[in-house]
Amino acid sequence: MDNTATKLIRITKKAQEEPKYRFTFLKYLLNDAYLGECYHDLKRGKAAGVDGRTLESYTEAEMEQAIKETVTAMKTNHYRPQPVRRVRIPKGNGEERSLGMLIIVLNCAW
Repeated sequence: MDNTATKLIRITKKAQEEPKYRFTFLKYLLNDAYLGECYHDLKRGKAAGVDGRTLESYTEAEMEQAIKETVTAMKTNHYRPQPVRRVRIPKGNGEERSLGMLIIVLNCAW
């Protein structure tokens, strides 16, 4: 098990044991290697993201560059996550319910 995974397990355990504990600085865990692993773990053939691109539309080089730029932006406090996208979903009784989707857009210049 890599170092990042071990840290994430410890953080998960701490959060479960102390629900009121506030973590203040976790971005150091999000490095190139970890985000690269996450990219490779993503399921293929899914819907396009908020930017309109599918996972398959990215080349390996584009994704590596996007990850590098995102990590740099986070470390220099220039990363600004996108707001949650809200969608209203109709229910069977005629009412609607709100669904919030967290959107992560990599800082890419292409």
